[in-house]
This record gives sequence, C-alpha cells and structure tokens, in this order.
Amino acid sequence: MRPTGDPPSAEEVRRLLSDSIALARKQPIGAVVETLSAGFVPDGWPVAFGEDAAPIPFGDTHLLLAADGLATELLEDPFWAGYCGVLVNANDIAAMGGRPLAMVNVLGGGDSLWREEVARGLAFGSKHFAIPMVGGHLHPDGPGKALSVAILGAAARLIPSCSALPGHSMVLVVDVEGAWHDPFPNWDSTSWRPSEQVCARLALLPELAEAGLVVAGKDVSNPGLLGTALMMLESSGVGALVDVAAFPRPEGVGALDWLGAYPGCGFLLVVRPSDVEDVVSRAAAVGLAGARVGEVVAGSELSMRVGGSTAALWDHSLEPVTGVRVR
Repeated sequence: MRPTGDPPSAEEVRRLLSDSIALARKQPIGAVVETLSAGFVPDGWPVAFGEDAAPIPFGDTHLLLAADGLATELLEDPFWAGYCGVLVNANDIAAMGGRPLAMVNVLGGGDSLWREEVARGLAFGSKHFAIPMVGGHLHPDGPGKALSVAILGAAARLIPSCSALPGHSMVLVVDVEGAWHDPFPNWDSTSWRPSEQVCARLALLPELAEAGLVVAGKDVSNPGLLGTALMMLESSGVGALVDVAAFPRPEGVGALDWLGAYPGCGFLLVVRPSDVEDVVSRAAAVGLAGARVGEVVAGSELSMRVGGSTAALWDHSLEPVTGVRVR
C-alpha cells in the first residue's frame, strides 16, 4: 500500500504540477493548434480545439469525434494499453455529454504476440463498455509500437470545457473504489466491474447535460485532478480556488498520489451553486463519490485553501498549460 501522508502543503502541490510529465506533454498543443486553425472550418461549427471531443453539428444534435494515442510506456503492458484505448475514448465522449456509437483503431509495430495482446485488450474494452469496434488499420512492420483509437459519439446537449464563469462551483465526481495498476499512476476503477455498472457511470454525464445541470466539464485525464482543472480554466479564461482536502479519494491513498493519478472514471464539473446537491446526489445513485471541491473565480490563477488562507499554485496566463484559450 502506498503511504497516505499528511495533507499536502502548497509547495508540495506546486512541485507535483511542475514535475508532472503528463502535464508537460500538453504544452506543445498550442503551437499545433495555431497551425491547424488555418484549415477549413465550416461557418457555425463550435470551436473544438481544447475539448475532449470535437462536436459536429448534425440536425438538431451533435456528433462527437475523438481520438487518443497511447503513451509509449503504456504500450509495454499491451493488454492494458488496448483496454485503456477504449477507456479513455469512452470517457472523452461522456465528458462532452455524449453517448458512444462506435470505434476504430490504428495498430503498428511490435511482434505478433504483442499485437495479439493489444487486440485482446481492445476486444475486452469494446465488450466491457458496449462500444463496437468497427474497423481500423494495421502497420505490422512499423518502426515502433503504436496504438491509437478513435471514437464516434452523439450528444443531445454538449458539456464544453470553455464555459466556466466566476461564481460557479467546481464538483468532482469520481469512482474511488479500485486499486492501482502498477507501475503506472492508473487507478483501476473499471476493468473489474460488471459492464452494466461501468456503462451506468458514463451515462450519468449525458443525463446531467440533458437535465441542464452542468455548465462546463472535463474528464480527469493523465495530468491528474489539478492538471485537468488547469486545462479547463485556461480554456475558459478563468481561475479557481480549490480545497484539496475536499477531493473525494480512496481510503488509504495519499492526497499527492491521488492528485496526480488517472482515476479511470472521474469528471471535474462546473455547475451552478444551486445545482451542486442535485449533481452529487445523482452521482451517488450510480456509485460515484461527489463533492464540491472549489469555486471558479475571475483571473487566471489556480489557488488552494491552506488552513484559513490561500496559496497560489499556477497562473496559466504566465505559464500556459496548452496555450489554447477558447474564450
């Protein structure tokens, strides 16, 4: 068991963010987006850069399109990499208020045994999340191991990450039951659950969206709880004050470990203060822990409460996270 430790100091949290490889990997996004933004975008389409999935207007609804490439180190655990290829894409669609429709994959390199294990993980994930894997592409002689998965979904009402406003509350809903999938900072809260439970948890997000209860949101990804918060704040052009002690976390897991973890099933939501209780209650009904963990404020600084005072953690106007600001 990993040590739980004492509540972290502001300096420890700052170091966690500054040392985060996953967060550092987000920094080159801005330059790529600047180049891509010169491409063709039809009039009236919502801005997609910086979102978990790209919304595509389709009649009176939206299709959602997302893709993820698996980190090199994760590919050394091929079954888990295949499974995570499905997991992260399913979360991206849910985070936008959508329901998944189908997936495709691109698999390259490795030997036949490695590719078989990846394919087994993909197949298990496809069945576990009830999302058909309808096609893909194979590069058997690729120069290195590689896996990417793309997913199509649909949403009646979107949950963007760029619409947080000062005065809104930040709510974390997360599955705290599970175990570490070592050696990665991955909290496995999904692979061992019955499929119907996993699907019910993800269905919560479109249900909240359709009820008009969520203003903004993101799924908690590899940069962890606060890294994910920073990406959403930067996209919205706002700051936040968070209470690290309020974040729901597994029993016996240290706060710093948890703040930097990929929780498997976790969503950071921005809601109106009057809707916090309803959101937390609906999360509990599908087995997710939920709590108000902070508030959105004007400015560009992410700060945390420390006792009776506050301490600055990161100013995204001075040190961009992705360099992508939608609003």
